[in-house]
Amino acid sequence: MHHTLHLSEEDATRDVLTLIVPCTCGRGYADITLDGEEMLWEILAELAGGKGRERLPG
Repeated sequence: MHHTLHLSEEDATRDVLTLIVPCTCGRGYADITLDGEEMLWEILAELAGGKGRERLPG
């Protein structure tokens, strides 16, 4: 899990949480920006069934 504090003049500050998980391809990691706790639980449940994220984003 990576935490970043995003600063901007338009919307002040906001926390950005990114979950970094291994890709099942074995060639790297996938970064998943989390929109909240619910999304974190969904991703963790998905990952519990395998060894990593099925594909890299993009």
